[in-house]
Amino acid sequence: MDVPLGLTAALLVLSFLLMFFVALTEVSPTTISRSHVRRLSKEGVSSAQRIESLLKDAQRFLAGVMVLKTSVIMLATAATSWLVITRGGGGWQWGAALFLVGSALLLLQVWGRAVAVQHPMAMASRVAGPMRWMILLVSPFSGALLKLAHAVGITKGDTESERSLFISEDGLRLLLNLGNEEHFLEEDERELLDSIFRFSERTVAEVMVPRVDVVALRRETPLMKALNVIVEAGHSRIPVYEGTIDKIVGILYAKDLLTCFRDGDTDITVDRIMRPPFFVPETMMVDELLPILRQKRTHLAVVVDEYGGTAGIVTIEDLLEEIVGEIQDEYDSEPPMIQPREDGSFIVNGRMDVDDLNRQLGVHLPTEDESYSTLAGVIYAQLQRVPEPGDAFDLDGVHIEVLKVNDNRIEEVLLTLREVSEDGHKPQEKQPTEARAT
Repeated sequence: MDVPLGLTAALLVLSFLLMFFVALTEVSPTTISRSHVRRLSKEGVSSAQRIESLLKDAQRFLAGVMVLKTSVIMLATAATSWLVITRGGGGWQWGAALFLVGSALLLLQVWGRAVAVQHPMAMASRVAGPMRWMILLVSPFSGALLKLAHAVGITKGDTESERSLFISEDGLRLLLNLGNEEHFLEEDERELLDSIFRFSERTVAEVMVPRVDVVALRRETPLMKALNVIVEAGHSRIPVYEGTIDKIVGILYAKDLLTCFRDGDTDITVDRIMRPPFFVPETMMVDELLPILRQKRTHLAVVVDEYGGTAGIVTIEDLLEEIVGEIQDEYDSEPPMIQPREDGSFIVNGRMDVDDLNRQLGVHLPTEDESYSTLAGVIYAQLQRVPEPGDAFDLDGVHIEVLKVNDNRIEEVLLTLREVSEDGHKPQEKQPTEARAT
């Protein structure tokens, strides 16, 4: 069969256009907010209704896109092969032509995806109608593909794929990076989204109040003394221990204490009104702990180490601070984790998480050693002894000086950025974003 050269070239160009179109269709409908589309659809916006109809069955949509993409590649391959054959080309010419056409298809797919990500709603509105008919055209093939996938157990035929299509973490991270590069997001918005992603990567040990900072009461403590401790500490819940703090036996609630004073029961000890404690391991992930605390309707958990001793305590407020930043109330008297100084240096709390510190100041202090997670841990690892005020050293472009030590605990550290650029000038001082509690 003698196919005209012009027709063959036209088919090749058509395959290029179709690849760009399929790339637009594959990405643009899945990068827009599903709730936004649903709201516009209810308001009668025809384009939103077409998008919602297109994505009603996610598996069918993705299978149709896969069939279309495969068809485009086959069309381009066939057209290229016929062009080479009719021109009398040899083996190497055939291979070179296929390589060039394949590269062009790949570039068009990347270009289409980039355009779809930058203008998702506009592109989705334009491609939803034509794509609906194209998916309907290949539905016999995509239907057979889905049945085969169900038969071999690749898909289960439920709505899980539909949900993952819109809330994929990798997809959200991609959009976050693109939004940051194109300045679509404000700094505080980017920080909030970034914190949400990191939330699932943190353990309880990284966010808890460490044992040395825990305010606790003996179980035989009289109520009047307990009241003074609660007022001074500014906490509404305080652990109660027996013997040593490694044996937490209960939690004293300020409202229970006030109830006793209202009723005149002041001649008892805290063990009479304490509530049972809730224990969690320090290796638990914080995104696992938050729903458990909500389910148990408790705000405080006692954190235990691998030996069963008390490692610290963690509250819902500690978990929320990992997302929204440090929450200050009228009882919080502690200064922020990072305090900028006029000379460009920073006073940093020794409990500051190293990852947060690196991110907020743009430095690169080591984080590979799993034996520590705080700035104080970095200092102990470098000095290999208990530090004293005035101890100083340089590490990875940062001058670190210990300012305040209390009972072997590093409380304040002075950081001076010493990193110098290739042209010999100091980089512009970086102002920290809102510090997050450890």
